[in-house]
Amino acid sequence: MRQAAWIAAAFLAGLVALAMVPAPARAGEVEPARPEADPPPPGGLPCPAPTPLSKRGPCDPALVAGYDRQFYVRSRSGCFKATVWFYTQARWTWNRREMPPPDERADTTDWEMARTRIFAEADVTKYFYTHLRVNVDAAGEVALIVSYLQVNPVEGFHVRIGRQFVALSREDWMYPQDLLSMDFSANDSVFAIGTPHAIQARKTWSHDRAWLTVSDGAFGDGVVSDSTQRAKVAVTGRYEHQFSTSDWSVWDDLVGRRGRPRGLLLGAAGGYQWGETDTPSRWSALVTADLSYNWNGGQALVYGSYVRADSRTDGVVDTYGFLAQAGQFVTCGVQVYGRYEFVSAGDRPGDLENYRSVLAGVNWFPFQWTNRYKLTAEAGYLFSALSRTLVPAGTNVGFLPADEGDQFFLRFQVQFGF
Repeated sequence: MRQAAWIAAAFLAGLVALAMVPAPARAGEVEPARPEADPPPPGGLPCPAPTPLSKRGPCDPALVAGYDRQFYVRSRSGCFKATVWFYTQARWTWNRREMPPPDERADTTDWEMARTRIFAEADVTKYFYTHLRVNVDAAGEVALIVSYLQVNPVEGFHVRIGRQFVALSREDWMYPQDLLSMDFSANDSVFAIGTPHAIQARKTWSHDRAWLTVSDGAFGDGVVSDSTQRAKVAVTGRYEHQFSTSDWSVWDDLVGRRGRPRGLLLGAAGGYQWGETDTPSRWSALVTADLSYNWNGGQALVYGSYVRADSRTDGVVDTYGFLAQAGQFVTCGVQVYGRYEFVSAGDRPGDLENYRSVLAGVNWFPFQWTNRYKLTAEAGYLFSALSRTLVPAGTNVGFLPADEGDQFFLRFQVQFGF
């Protein structure tokens, strides 16, 4: 109890400190008026931001309804707005992997609705924003994966309370529709914290933003994002600084559309968690760092993660991973991309292997105003047997469980929504 009290007190002090820190003074710079941008949660477009506090007037009780890229009901004054929207992903995959004799090679094909996500959001007066998100997976299982209340006490600062994605690496809190590739990476499946129950605060300046979070999430144990596995307490934080631009919307996705300004983003995050009796580790510490570069028609991302954990079966072990990816638009709607990633087996005992893979793909975006509509063709190659790595089976990396040999996949996806 004493430990939990100290953690709660430190977190509250951190919230107050974040809210009170003024924007750094920069000679000759005029900050453009813009709405506060929410970070895209792991799972992808950033959540539509509330109207800036300074621009909201008295509430007009009259309501209007319609469709403007989302179905909405709002007050005429704009102080209340509720929206509902969704997207879905239909996917076909061909996989070839090595099998024990006498089969030697196995070819597998599969059609699936990889995921459908339904969003319900509401901007309620100038101080509150609510967000609900339902996921329907390939097996047809329906789950409420996000449900939080956001409080906006002052301009540029908010606190979210409830089940939510946590800011660690940039990929962690992207919507799937806003990823460069067809799905999340193996690094994300191993190191991400998922959607825990959390209190998360964020402070935004023109070139910097910071998060501080206390949650029950479990990171670094190969836990997939919708896992129900929890830690006793996890304390995490993230800091970002952007160079050359003060427009945070540049980093709303990993796609890098044409017409966006050139910019460089440096991010770093860390966390420490105390495990429950049923978590794989008694405690874990994580550090991650990422570098993103955006240019007119493309974006590149490089990031690495390191975890040290006190495993209940193997003692203190170290694990790390690395990812590099980039995409380039060759026309206004056609993009080519590639990725390399590595997840170390670390110093865990046994015959685990390092995970190493490459993939390449082509995206076609029929509309310039959204990433919600997209056709993708993607091919990937895995240099090792998936079942001998730390990357958990059942994720959407495209590779299937196998105990030996390499593996190759080719897949196509149609993504759409309203």
